[in-house]
Formats: sequence, C-alpha cells, structure tokens
Amino acid sequence: MGPQQQCPGPYQASTATQQFEQAHEQGLRNKQLFKEYLGRHEVMENINMAMEALFNCRELPHDPLKFLGQALLAASDKSQQQQQQQQQQQQQQQQQEQLT
Repeated sequence: MGPQQQCPGPYQASTATQQFEQAHEQGLRNKQLFKEYLGRHEVMENINMAMEALFNCRELPHDPLKFLGQALLAASDKSQQQQQQQQQQQQQQQQQEQLT
C-alpha cells in the first residue's frame, strides 16, 4: 500500500472556503472598479460608436481593426479637446471670481 493521504479536516475545509469566498469577493470588487473606470472614460460608448460606424460603412474597409483603431483615436482626441476646453472654462471662471 502507498502512503496514507490525510483528508482535510473541517477546519481546513472552512479555511479554504473562506479564502475562496474572499478571493471571489475581491474579484467582484475589482470588476466593479474596472467597470467604473471604463464608464468614467466612456470607453464602452466609444467602442460601440466605432462598431456602429463600421457597420454603417457602404464599403467595408479592407482592415477593420485599423478602421476601429482610427475611430477610437479620433474619439480620444475629441475627448482630450473637450477636457482642455472644460479646464480653460474653469480657469476663466476662477479668474472672474477673483476679480469680483
């Protein structure tokens, strides 16, 4: 006969279960934080708009990944311009408040 294997006791099983549950909960928290991050930056909305633009092409591009990449870069550039405009507006408001 080979060496006897010990079955985990109830304490070991409950510890393993707790560790699994903690890891699962942490995974869910990470997933939620990641979704919030994507939402703040409107990533999914921009991906959907790029996909819709591809779908609506009369002639499908030879390289759909390049098309999508360019559409996403254009969306990123637009987002950066909007952020800069918002920052400029905030600075102007702060300057006006300081003058009054």
